[in-house]
Amino acid sequence: MIVTTAPGLFGGARAQAQIRDALAATLARPVARPHLAIPAVDKKLVDGELVDEATLQLLRAGLDDLLAEIAPLAAPARR
Repeated sequence: MIVTTAPGLFGGARAQAQIRDALAATLARPVARPHLAIPAVDKKLVDGELVDEATLQLLRAGLDDLLAEIAPLAAPARR
């Protein structure tokens, strides 16, 4: 799963595209989902903790997708 953050309006979306390209070149499998780019991250932190509920929900959804992607890999091998 790829997550980018930035204080700007796009949350590192361009960097995320470059990361996806680099991972594709190594045959890695990033989770297929919309970008997890967090804009204005500096306004969503209080004492170093992410407190913005909309962003937390977005990250939870991304983690759910990641867990769904890796769950079959964690299952015992069937013979």
